[in-house]
Amino acid sequence: MKKRRYRRLFAVLTAAMFSACNVSTALAMPLQELTEDYQHFNTKLVEESRPKDIGSDAFSEWFFTYLEEETLWDWFYGVMEDDTNENYSALYSWYEKNQEQIAKQLGTNAPALMASSVGDLWNNWIDGNFDLTGDGTESNPYQIEDLEDLMIMTQAIAAGTGNYDTAHYRLMDDIDLSFTINNGNWNPIGWYQNTAQLSGNVSNSFKGTFDGDGHTISDLKIVNISKNLQNVGLFGVLDGAVVKNLAIEDARVYGYNHVGILPAR
Repeated sequence: MKKRRYRRLFAVLTAAMFSACNVSTALAMPLQELTEDYQHFNTKLVEESRPKDIGSDAFSEWFFTYLEEETLWDWFYGVMEDDTNENYSALYSWYEKNQEQIAKQLGTNAPALMASSVGDLWNNWIDGNFDLTGDGTESNPYQIEDLEDLMIMTQAIAAGTGNYDTAHYRLMDDIDLSFTINNGNWNPIGWYQNTAQLSGNVSNSFKGTFDGDGHTISDLKIVNISKNLQNVGLFGVLDGAVVKNLAIEDARVYGYNHVGILPAR
């Protein structure tokens, strides 16, 4: 379908809007049909113009040209959620190098890479973009409104992408940590990526500010005796971080070293 067809279609629509004598033309070609037709064309254009050589100048130009297109992000997360995809490694490497520019063009933080790029401790943790209200600054902190937001926060920090480990957060409501994934066990904020790291140091500790704003987090559970967990609590390792105005109720936390209810250490 060529672009000149769309020029004709939109010319018809424009004429119909401003000329009463062309009402029959407008009815024959309703706005919804025109919109759907154009969206299909645009989706096809984004998909077919994508260069095969990820990391090339042509790929970068394509990515930034269509940065705000849903089709681009559907493809992006389709690759990043499957580490067996042939494009996974190249796309992951390219994205890490270009996150700052992506964030600048989007006018917000670039989406964090999710579970597939974190480690085996985060398998099946949560899917989705790092998309919170706020920008993570002191004057406009990220707003944690529910359990999903809190899970995305802790996973993004573990991934080590962006500035999520140093950002400001504010809890907007009480949160119950009862859930079924991971056998109901919480993964601490500022913790390990992989099981193989559990006996060593945490590479992505939390260095930011978490304001509970007088709210309560309840039903914290970390019980996995088989893994000899350490650095476990609601938070794993705090490094110069501030956690304030927060209550924790009904917590069960077990481990063999550096264990706490709020921070492990």
